[in-house]
Amino acid sequence: MSRKAVFITGGLLLLMGGCSLNTHFVTEDRLARLPRMTCAELARNGPPADGQVTLTDLKWCNGEMVARRYEGDLDLYVPGYPAGLAKEPDPPDLAFLLQLWDEDQKTSILGQKGPVAFNCWASRGARIVDVSRGPGDVEEWARDGLQKKYPGIKVEKMWVLTVGHGNTPTAARALSAWRYGIAELVAGVALLLWGAIHSRRGRPSTTATAPEPASGEDSG
Repeated sequence: MSRKAVFITGGLLLLMGGCSLNTHFVTEDRLARLPRMTCAELARNGPPADGQVTLTDLKWCNGEMVARRYEGDLDLYVPGYPAGLAKEPDPPDLAFLLQLWDEDQKTSILGQKGPVAFNCWASRGARIVDVSRGPGDVEEWARDGLQKKYPGIKVEKMWVLTVGHGNTPTAARALSAWRYGIAELVAGVALLLWGAIHSRRGRPSTTATAPEPASGEDSG
């Protein structure tokens, strides 16, 4: 790698590190502002303007879910209900549907025996579509699969709780941005120092030397 390329790469790593750390702090700030709601509060008051909330008391329905992968990406649906209810509601009375697009969060959320707090986009009423474009869009195959497992379920009238959408702030994303930022800054500084050291070593000597007298020339 040429010296110029070394310095350009080091500078880019510093820039990337700064952007990653900025993402960390922005995500942390958004997390601090995210409203915490129970299912009842969400149903009664609705989400804030950006649709993002921390839901605190959703319980899953007997593990009956529908899911598939498209080019490796997870697309999973499972209905739920407020944990405070004595028993699982009948399918026509289910009001909440988890839409999960993140493998890691599948483990952290569905791996819990009881309800767990999680960040999501909350959308009132599923939009049934051929191809999902964002939070609240439920593809036809998912609706059909849910109706087979939960006869009488009213997907179009349920609250869709989307987990794993790219803009949703999570503690995991904040931590990831912090780690990437520090690693990029360290790599950038190390590369620039390496380039500076090798640049100094490669400079020609500037020590002046006296010219040799020409052969046969009278020195006196």
